[in-house]
Amino acid sequence: MWVWGLLLTAVLQCNSIWFNPAWQQLSFDVYRSSLNHRVDYISKELTKTHLNTGISLTEEVKNHVKKLSAPDDVIGVILNENLGGYGNETFNAIPMNPATEEIWRLKVMNPVYNFLSTNESWEKLTFEFLPVYEFDNSTRSSGFGVAIVVNAYDNEFYILKGYIPNPPKAKISDRIIPYLYSTSPISSGTGLETYEFGIAADQPPYSKRVEKACKYLLNDDIQRGMNSSETEEIAGFHPDVPGLLISKRFNAGNSTYNVVPMDQKAVEEFKTRVESPIIAYYTDPANSPNIVRVDVHVLYGDRVSIRPVGFLVHTRKPEKGLAVSNLYIPNQTSSKL
Repeated sequence: MWVWGLLLTAVLQCNSIWFNPAWQQLSFDVYRSSLNHRVDYISKELTKTHLNTGISLTEEVKNHVKKLSAPDDVIGVILNENLGGYGNETFNAIPMNPATEEIWRLKVMNPVYNFLSTNESWEKLTFEFLPVYEFDNSTRSSGFGVAIVVNAYDNEFYILKGYIPNPPKAKISDRIIPYLYSTSPISSGTGLETYEFGIAADQPPYSKRVEKACKYLLNDDIQRGMNSSETEEIAGFHPDVPGLLISKRFNAGNSTYNVVPMDQKAVEEFKTRVESPIIAYYTDPANSPNIVRVDVHVLYGDRVSIRPVGFLVHTRKPEKGLAVSNLYIPNQTSSKL
């Protein structure tokens, strides 16, 4: 019962930051891996007051990144000095493929700067950076997700959201294709399980689409389950099948927003790379009291599509980092990512 008391006291909402990070540094919220100290998650609130207040990278930080780099990598700055980034912190720079770094700089950093510089001073953005690694012991990210939300009382939306691959230069034979887009205003509920949804078109006919699923998971939720038969017809894209963003093994509710069209491989990856590791996490008695927040960012090819191109899965446990490493799950038979 103490767990429920903790939840009520915290006034949980999936669209708010409830979990304390592993540590806080200079207004950045940062998770680092306890295994190898790699960066697992960064978030920061950005306003107009942060513009042009950062510092450039120090030699110490540059040398740190070079030690983690693949051949032909360049140094990528997660938040540059124009956006108040700290050049003397190793979490703010990572190895990037040169093409990835250009995409990040031109299609992420520049639009964020332009938005803040041309809007009212009270406008606030929540910036989230979610690196994905190939293996649990990897120190160079194979790609990363980004979610940048405008926080306004009556007009919340993503000015930028998506996934950027970061393969070593030697492993690619074609250009890098990112998925980056903005959204229409989004709506979401409150509680232990919520869904963000928006409109997938600027003109009629309007179609709703889910942008994110979030659940605060308790050990008691495991294997309670639900019957998904009511939502089995929602897939609608042959040969897709109906896939659950939050597993029925996690006591997911029966919201239609929890069901999206997935290819069979994506369904299997959710089972083997999300569901099974989280269930295994809770088999350890030491983890039984923990509350795990599960975020599934649903990614699209653009702001009007209604079939997802992939999913970015992020799990957090209070004050202890990630329950499962960040995952990117493609949702296409012949993915180039």
